[in-house]
Amino acid sequence: MKKILIEVVCAATAKSYEFLLPAQMSVGVARKKIIEQIIAYEENEDLFQGTETILFCDMEQKEILNEKFTLEESGIYGGNRLILI
Repeated sequence: MKKILIEVVCAATAKSYEFLLPAQMSVGVARKKIIEQIIAYEENEDLFQGTETILFCDMEQKEILNEKFTLEESGIYGGNRLILI
C-alpha cells in the first residue's frame, strides 16, 4: 500500500502536524481521522465545533479538496502542505 507523508496546518491550534496516510484514502476519511488525531494529541475536545463545516485545503494548489476523491486523485503527494480551516 502506497503511503504519503503530508503536513497539515491547523488554524484552530496555530500548529502544524505530520501524517502518514494511504494514497488511496478518501479526502473525507483523511480529514476526519486527522481531526480526531489532533483532538487526541492536544487533549482538547473543544478545538473543532461542527466538524462537517471544517474545510481541508491544499496550500500549494490553493483549492478546497473534494472529499469524495482519494488523496492521490486530488494530486496530493509526499510533502504537500494542507490546511484545516
